[in-house]
Amino acid sequence: MKPDLRWSTVSTMAVVLFLLGGSSPAAAPDNWRKVRGDALKASRSDLASERELAFESFYDQDHLEAAEFLVKAITSSNTDLQVRRRARDVLATFQAEECRDFLYRELRSDPDDSHLLLEAFAGMGDERGPEIGGLAIKAGSADKKDGAPIVAAGIRCLVSSGQLSDGAIDSIIERSGDGHPIAVRKAATDSLFKLRTPSSVGALVGLSDDEALAKRARLLLVRLAGEDLGAEKADWETWWEAQDRTPPDREPIAESRAEELIAAKLEEAIEAGEAPEQITFYGVPIEGKNVVFVMDASSSMRGYPLERLQSECRRMVEQLPETHKFALVFYPKNECYPPELAFADQKTKERAYKFINERGVIRGTPTGDAMEFAFRRFVVGQDVDAIYLLSDGRPTKPIPDVLQTIDNLNLGLYVAINTIYIGAVAVPDPDAEPEEMPAEDPNAPPDAAITSGADFLKEIARRHMGSFTIVEVIK
Repeated sequence: MKPDLRWSTVSTMAVVLFLLGGSSPAAAPDNWRKVRGDALKASRSDLASERELAFESFYDQDHLEAAEFLVKAITSSNTDLQVRRRARDVLATFQAEECRDFLYRELRSDPDDSHLLLEAFAGMGDERGPEIGGLAIKAGSADKKDGAPIVAAGIRCLVSSGQLSDGAIDSIIERSGDGHPIAVRKAATDSLFKLRTPSSVGALVGLSDDEALAKRARLLLVRLAGEDLGAEKADWETWWEAQDRTPPDREPIAESRAEELIAAKLEEAIEAGEAPEQITFYGVPIEGKNVVFVMDASSSMRGYPLERLQSECRRMVEQLPETHKFALVFYPKNECYPPELAFADQKTKERAYKFINERGVIRGTPTGDAMEFAFRRFVVGQDVDAIYLLSDGRPTKPIPDVLQTIDNLNLGLYVAINTIYIGAVAVPDPDAEPEEMPAEDPNAPPDAAITSGADFLKEIARRHMGSFTIVEVIK
């Protein structure tokens, strides 16, 4: 059966029967039936944004029946991943004892059932978080292939409440280092910030030059310091020494404010002609140590667009240091080089140039199939930090199906997917009045069905913590 953005009829009926046959409706607020009915109705909508918004009404439903409903939604494989994540976010806000007890029992009996349930429990801040986190880490660590999401969520549970022993903190610090899956490293890095102990902040400073985590570590350090000291590890070490290796007492600044400070610092550097050198692809900075590029070579890329792609790709490969691993995938044929993720040494680069030069175009835009190929070949079981997906149009298959495919591939792996849209050059009307547009929230769900290639790629980036860039070329 193909993935579908809607709950199946069987799943919907199962949820309804479960709720009608469960706890007494009298225990629920008067509006419970309406809220539940609206959510079930919205789950059959064609717009993911409508389904996500429907679950926002559950923020006022902090009782057992709602918790049971949300758990059903989170664990249903027929539910769109974005809706499952919204259900997780809502469940994480529940504080009723009956809700926390219910989720505790669910996870206590099956700690590796769902990383989303673990993340919801971590959000509750329950005092039993360290217990559940320990069980999840143990269960996930035993699964060498698919355990990373469970271990990552277990780490979040572990630090969700109270103090941890020095041994537990040392374990989290160790998991932030090389040799662990990126999902685990990211969870450990965020946990170092949350703990804010001398050893955890010191470890965070140590990650400020890590090729995979430096950007995140810098953001968290800016939140702690209340100022941006830049991208150099030495500057953060100086700040840490000036603090007598003691975390600041004040509350960290908001993440949005930290992002503003970092952006301002970069702008100052550019104006002063001191912007740091970066590896770029179509001008987009490449972030990560192990990176996969998935590139559209469909017939619409014939001519200059393909020539430009080959030129940009060669230039990007040339910039990669030997400490980085990379892989290139050209679709529709899913031709790739190297055959597995490889270090960017000179011999590998020379073969990559030949591979790039020999690529041609072919009909079709099977973006979902290409991403599945990339995940199966290069991502699963390997330490890929980021994917850069480039295309100039809509996928051949229905957009909702492709979005669901990519969601499922990246479920719990948290690989950043950055997207680049190749568009035609737009010629502005010289007589047109400039139009003031409100600032757009890049993380906001679309308010209409996604039909264009640009919006499709933008939605992928939104869902998978990536950047979206439009590059104009002559068609």
